[in-house]
Amino acid sequence: MKSIFDERRALFPTVGLPMELCKQGGPGKTAMHRNNPALAHLLKEFLKKDRIPIPATEDREGYQGSYHFDYWLSGLSDYRTILEHVGPLPERAHIIDFGGASGRVARFFANGSTEWRVTVAELNINHVDYITRYFPENTRAIKLSALPYFMLAENECDLIYAFSVFTHIDVYELSWLAEIRRILKPGGKAYLTIHDETSWLNVEKMSVYRVLMDSPDFGRHYVKGAPMPEERLVYEYSPNSNEYNCNVFHHVNYIRRIWSKWLKVVDILPGIHGHQTAVVLEKV
Repeated sequence: MKSIFDERRALFPTVGLPMELCKQGGPGKTAMHRNNPALAHLLKEFLKKDRIPIPATEDREGYQGSYHFDYWLSGLSDYRTILEHVGPLPERAHIIDFGGASGRVARFFANGSTEWRVTVAELNINHVDYITRYFPENTRAIKLSALPYFMLAENECDLIYAFSVFTHIDVYELSWLAEIRRILKPGGKAYLTIHDETSWLNVEKMSVYRVLMDSPDFGRHYVKGAPMPEERLVYEYSPNSNEYNCNVFHHVNYIRRIWSKWLKVVDILPGIHGHQTAVVLEKV
C-alpha cells in the first residue's frame, strides 16, 4: 500500500547558507549565548565548514518555523551532545541517521570529517531527494518503509542515532532494534530518544499534548502529576497508516528489561533533548 511518504513533490527553494543566516535572531540563538558560551565560540569554525543550504521550513518537518538559523543551531547542539555521550568515533566511521528528515543533524556529521560516511535512512522520499541533491559526496540517503530493514550490510556501521523515531513506533519496535543490532559493528553505539516517565509528568508542556488529548485511551490513563500507569503506552492517531501513526511512552524500567535483550544499555539521559530522554546502547 502506497503511503503519503512515497509521494514525491518538488522541493521548495532553500533559504540560504548558514553563514548567510547567522545574523538572524531567535530564541535558540539567545539561549545558546546565555546557556552555552563554549558552543558560541565554536560557531565560526562550524559556519565556515557548512556549505549545505538550509531547507525551507516545508522541507524540514516545520522545525523552528521561520527561525532558520535556530534550525541550524539545534542540529549543532544535538550533534555535539551525541558525540559527548558515545565517545570518539573511528577515523573512517560509518554513521546512520535513522529518520533524519532533511539532515538537521546529519549535516554536522557530513562536515565533521571527509573520512566519515553518512547514511540518512528516511521514510519521506522528499527528504531523501533533498539529501541526494544538496549534501556532499560522503553522504547518501535511502528510502525506508514501515518494515524494519535498512538495506545495509551486517556489521556495517559504527553509530546509529534516531531523534523522535521510537516515540512513534508501535508493533515493529523490537524488530527495528534487532535490525539496528544487525547493522552495528561489535562495539558500535546507538543513540535513540524516547518519551519516558519524566516526559509523561511534563506532557502538558509538550507539543504532542494536543494530539494526545484526542485519544480516548490517553484521557483514561492520564492524571496530572500521577506516574505512568504502565511501562509502555501507545496512543494511535492514524489508524489507516503503518508509518508514523502513534505516540509512544517508555518507562526506563522497560528499556532496561526489554531493550537490553538486543543491545547493552550503556546510559539513559533523562530530558537531555527537551522533553525527550536519550538511550545510549552498544552492540556487544
